[in-house]
Amino acid sequence: APKLGNTNESLILFYWDGSSATVQDVDYLVWGDSTYAIDKTGVVGYSNDIPVGDQEILPVHDTSEKLFRISDEGAEISTSGNGITGHDETSEPFSSTWTIVNITSSKPEITNLTATPDEPSTSQEITFTVDVADDDGISSVELVHTFDSVKTVTAMSVTTSPHYSATIDSIGAVGQLSYYVRAADNAGLMDSTNINAINIVTPSEPPESLSIKDVLDNIDDYVGEIITIDGVIAVPGGLLRTTFTEAFMQDESERGIILYASSLDTTSFKRGDSISVTGEIDEYNGKPELIYSDVTVLKSNATIPVVEMSLEEFNTLQYDYTYVEVWGKITTRSEPTLTNTGTNISLQDESGASSTVRIWNTTEVLYSATGELINEALDTLLQVGKLVSFRGIGGQYQGVGQLQPAFASDIQEKLEGVLGDYKTKLWVAPYPFVPQLGEVLQYSYEFPANARIKLRLFDVAGRLVTTIYDEFRTLSFYKGGKDVFWNGRDNINQLVPPGVYIMHLEVTDTYTGKLTTDTAPVVIGVYQP
Repeated sequence: APKLGNTNESLILFYWDGSSATVQDVDYLVWGDSTYAIDKTGVVGYSNDIPVGDQEILPVHDTSEKLFRISDEGAEISTSGNGITGHDETSEPFSSTWTIVNITSSKPEITNLTATPDEPSTSQEITFTVDVADDDGISSVELVHTFDSVKTVTAMSVTTSPHYSATIDSIGAVGQLSYYVRAADNAGLMDSTNINAINIVTPSEPPESLSIKDVLDNIDDYVGEIITIDGVIAVPGGLLRTTFTEAFMQDESERGIILYASSLDTTSFKRGDSISVTGEIDEYNGKPELIYSDVTVLKSNATIPVVEMSLEEFNTLQYDYTYVEVWGKITTRSEPTLTNTGTNISLQDESGASSTVRIWNTTEVLYSATGELINEALDTLLQVGKLVSFRGIGGQYQGVGQLQPAFASDIQEKLEGVLGDYKTKLWVAPYPFVPQLGEVLQYSYEFPANARIKLRLFDVAGRLVTTIYDEFRTLSFYKGGKDVFWNGRDNINQLVPPGVYIMHLEVTDTYTGKLTTDTAPVVIGVYQP
């Protein structure tokens, strides 16, 4: 097949529409000598070309080299030509638009151009970064920016190859700044990026330092106002309500607020997103809401502020719409029905206070939205008599405190003590105490894993006075501290008489049947008014 000549040849790129008697030049090269140069002057349908004797001729290069275009078409005649754009392609000054380079050489590769901030104010510096790489080495990298028709060229410095950066002073005026980067390598080859633009804006006013607690404590002053406030999403939309958006945001003021939208929004934010949100404060049937219009996610996977409290404090109903943590023993549990699409759990803590935990089927924490049990492990935990810790959104139902968890991870077994690898051991405070004076006896005990544990009190005749603890545990615990005490009362809650008693710890290994025990004396003193 015919090949281009190494010593002399011409190469023409042209366009033909498929029917015309003429073609249009797109590009034209000739090298070596003018043997194959083209001049269409006088040919019907064509304009005059540059005479062959006046055309520039490209030099011939070695086999280890190549011709490389270093600019567009230079001072080529741009009108009345045979080119597709009206140029006279035979007039290109090759000596200024092409060069001979090593066959492996190429233009610098320019990528990842950024400007920070992406919408600077009139008082902010602007930093530009870019990556530039070339096998022949870089000779220069320049930032070219234009503002208000003034063009400025700034040399960019290498940080760590191939990263370059340059920082320019604040512009000081509102407007649009255009910029691009150009680079040259050691072989003389150059390239540039496309032109980009950023807006220079007026500095925003410093935001008011506003917390959710501030808003809730002064709700009448804020209703109807547009505010911007920061917080962390505790429960996103689509879980507790499915026909509109009712999400819950919390901040370090230990209060939460509803984020409301009339349509269901499950994409603007997710759990753990730290956000800045703008919207209108409203109070609907006593519920404080932020009807949001703009949300900016500042950070993902942020720590969600949680308020730990007793059930007694929770029942004050001061923490509605707030993400809280409570714990207690499950006393009752109801299952979902066709008309009651959720599980109600009654919870009681050591003070005797009780509250309700409501697990909606829509959360798919325990049951599916269609009412099928989908979390057997959690079902096993949520049984009457179990000690459980719950996190969720505080609320109330018919004037009684109600907690609404939205994630299975917010429901955990309440650990009774310190986990470890313990043996059977009992310790009792070595002094008499007088229950009639309200005194209590501090004690501690520990036990191994997978054991049945009984902690009981006997009198010196061996008669059972009371059972303090009787449970099976798969984990090894140490239980002690200020919350572990005996109040001097028996199984029917009567004060026991003064005297000497024996506290008896009995631990049965459920795998081997081995029984281990430990005992300690208890002395109840005489009350003398």
